[in-house]
Amino acid sequence: MFYLSHFFQIVKRFPVRFTVFIVLTMGLFFSASHRDFIKNTVGADKMTQGFHPYFHALISTRQNISWISRKLRELPGVERVEVLSKEKLNTQVQSLLSGMDGEIAQAVGEMELAGVKVVTRSELEERSITLIKEYLTRLSGTDTTVGATVFPPKKKAVTGFVWQAWISEIIVASIFFMWAASVMSFISPVRKSSYLVEQFQRRRGVAMKTWSAAATIAIVFGAASAFAVKKPDIVPMVICFAVAMFSTFFYARRTSWEG
Repeated sequence: MFYLSHFFQIVKRFPVRFTVFIVLTMGLFFSASHRDFIKNTVGADKMTQGFHPYFHALISTRQNISWISRKLRELPGVERVEVLSKEKLNTQVQSLLSGMDGEIAQAVGEMELAGVKVVTRSELEERSITLIKEYLTRLSGTDTTVGATVFPPKKKAVTGFVWQAWISEIIVASIFFMWAASVMSFISPVRKSSYLVEQFQRRRGVAMKTWSAAATIAIVFGAASAFAVKKPDIVPMVICFAVAMFSTFFYARRTSWEG
């Protein structure tokens, strides 16, 4: 209690330094033990970018393509309907005919066709897409040729600046350097005050013991802040505890009035 009381006597002369020291200790414990939370909150956004399933269909030009496209767009599972250009149409015709029986392929090849690309929502399953295909066939007639559904793979996309991927490490490092500066700011007043105590009360190691009491207080506040949001990561928290206690070695050398 003596060393704690001694530290508070110093704090009365430097209240701002003490406040900054406690706040930075709390920030250090919190940021180090909740790096994932910080990264998810202010870091680069990682999202799954899903490409929408789609299929092509060849429809006789005798049908009203605009009306069919509009009716398809009205379906809740359809993202968009594209009428293919002549170049794309030729590609799709060749692709679809390659998998058909010879006579059927010849009959289809002689027809005047228009091509559409039906893009569905990413969450739709094959069964729902099959219903859309059946609806298309009812709208356009049995002469319609519908291709297989294409399910492009999903991939991860990262949005934001490159430095945002390291945001939690940047914050922890920044707070640590400010915290270290805060610790250093107390060296001179603590050592000067401890020198007087050692001279008149015949005590030894007063500066180191006084700062040990101060570090203990800071650790209590830091641990409390780490548990404020959710359960912290224990390993970074233990490292912060060790760093805070290691700071007492700055006060280990013999004291003097010069600090």
